[in-house]
Amino acid sequence: METVALVIQDLAGIEARYGEIFEATMMIQQALEHKRPEDVLTALAQRETLLHSLEEQWILLRQHEADLLTACGCGREEFNLSLLKRHLPKAEYHSLTLRLSRIEEVLVQVLAADEANQENSTLLQEGIKLELSRLQSVKTVIRAYGSFAGAEPRFIDKNR
Repeated sequence: METVALVIQDLAGIEARYGEIFEATMMIQQALEHKRPEDVLTALAQRETLLHSLEEQWILLRQHEADLLTACGCGREEFNLSLLKRHLPKAEYHSLTLRLSRIEEVLVQVLAADEANQENSTLLQEGIKLELSRLQSVKTVIRAYGSFAGAEPRFIDKNR
């Protein structure tokens, strides 16, 4: 069936996009570890672009899934692999399940990397807050001593 080939092709594109998102996520992780905020921002922008592209691919996949269900005579039911198992040849069904399992594997990797990045960025943020608070306390101490620097000491004998 031509529509099965389109769905498999869409899934291959989605799998590739998730792989690219994983690579961008790993770039974010490396930038966080090396404390390079400009690289974090660049990788986040790249990842955002990839996510928008992925969203468009999912929309196209949903259209092809609806066409596949119609071609199989399933009507407007929810897309379900067990429903398609009865209507598709084994090779095509296996190909679909293989693609979906690969997407799931990559998605799990992306989610794990995202969680690690969240923890790293939280630790980095706390470190920055601590450093900022230290700088502010030093600034307060400097101001306190600095205000007396302009006054002349009273104990100096000027008559000599």
